[in-house]
Amino acid sequence: MKKLTFLVLFLGLINVSFQDTNTIKNQSKGDLKHLEVKITGMTCEIGCARTIESKISKMEGVKYSKVIFAKSLGQFSYDPNVTNAKKIIQKINGIGGGNLYKVIDSKEVKGF
Repeated sequence: MKKLTFLVLFLGLINVSFQDTNTIKNQSKGDLKHLEVKITGMTCEIGCARTIESKISKMEGVKYSKVIFAKSLGQFSYDPNVTNAKKIIQKINGIGGGNLYKVIDSKEVKGF
């Protein structure tokens, strides 16, 4: 009986290991989408750009978040199975009650 219990537990662990490998594979860099947006309303690097960058990086599915104040540009990589460009843009537009920042242009790019 102990051998049978051990065998069942061992096979269960092997099954979990294979499931974890598939999850990691599905989240590889090749599966990510990359979004570039032009943002108006930023007045400083530390307060505005870093705030946007921080809030977007905390969104589920966002893997990379960079806001370049000098270019009024945001760059984001995300898992399209979890989130999408529309949600990222809505989040930016909604920061600070929706009256601070506005995405005026967006495009999908091949990578950063």
